[in-house]
Amino acid sequence: MPVKRISCYAVAIILDQQKRYLLTESGEGLMPICTPIGTGRQQAARILHDYDGSEPDNALSFTIQDQASLPHFADWFMTRKGRDTSMKPFLVRYLRNNTHSLENVSAKETFRGFNALTFQPGGAHSFLTMHLFDVFVFDLGSMTNRLARLVQAKSPWYFATANEITHLYTFDNRHINRLAGALLKPRQKLDIGIPS
Repeated sequence: MPVKRISCYAVAIILDQQKRYLLTESGEGLMPICTPIGTGRQQAARILHDYDGSEPDNALSFTIQDQASLPHFADWFMTRKGRDTSMKPFLVRYLRNNTHSLENVSAKETFRGFNALTFQPGGAHSFLTMHLFDVFVFDLGSMTNRLARLVQAKSPWYFATANEITHLYTFDNRHINRLAGALLKPRQKLDIGIPS
């Protein structure tokens, strides 16, 4: 089945003291904290000559007809030029809104690498989609302890092991969304060929 869509995200690795990954509950299972990359669309569209223009203008997401441009798009993505290269402002707002914290959120951001996942998100009319990720590690200082307490209070937060993420289920049988796989083994270079 040919790839029909490209979607680009920034994703946050937040670890607890046991090196487990922070996920949050959504209608599609436990998800990593991630956000669509929202700039660079015009430059990317020049690479993807045949995209159909039906995607939102505020995200690097495209429906395409010809897979031949995928390696060129991935090469441009890895330059990290002409598009967003930080997710810290989003993460700080996200944590303030979702933990109802009155304290300042201190977040030290480190770019860790890239990742790529290709799968069909679901639904009868969904397309096989290549997801490209900027992967960031965040040190939240004392906020990590606050999140750990929220997890223990059975909130929407959850710290998952790498093994749980790999198998897409927690030890207590909660579903983990495939996007969480982007947290594991980020790479300095993606080798994106033309899918067969």
